[in-house]
Amino acid sequence: MKSVNGVENIHCKNASDNGQKAFVLWQEVLLAYVMPSIMAGIGGLFTSDVALSIRACTTIGGASALFALLIGLWLQKRGNFRSWIVFEHKTRVVGLFSVIGFLFGLIAASILFGLLEFFIQSQQISALNFVWIDLPLSATIACTLVAWRWKCVIHNNVQNGGDKK
Repeated sequence: MKSVNGVENIHCKNASDNGQKAFVLWQEVLLAYVMPSIMAGIGGLFTSDVALSIRACTTIGGASALFALLIGLWLQKRGNFRSWIVFEHKTRVVGLFSVIGFLFGLIAASILFGLLEFFIQSQQISALNFVWIDLPLSATIACTLVAWRWKCVIHNNVQNGGDKK
């Protein structure tokens, strides 16, 4: 497959012969849950950190799946109609969505931490400081992953003369 400028595009390879590929949201959400969960679980095993192994399947994987779902829904509903997203260079779009994901993760962490202060005693709240790392990092990874894969599908579909869903 050749890109517009004639350079082979190895990062966005099509699986089908006709060149049309749809963006399947449930696969992206599943991938966004599994990939960070496995990596954090492996990190927890190597460092013998039981809390990290538990957080891998709860806050890290769950936050990644949630943010992947939110950004994927937005891209499916509104992304095709934003010409700057469709025709802008891939790294700029993905970089923008990475920053947006990080900011949404910080906002979610501050809201969650603020809500937890009402329900958990102040001595126990210090044990939940991992939320400030887990949520922004998970949101950044998920938004980057989903934006990159969506941009690859859109790029291939625009290049091949249409957008089938």
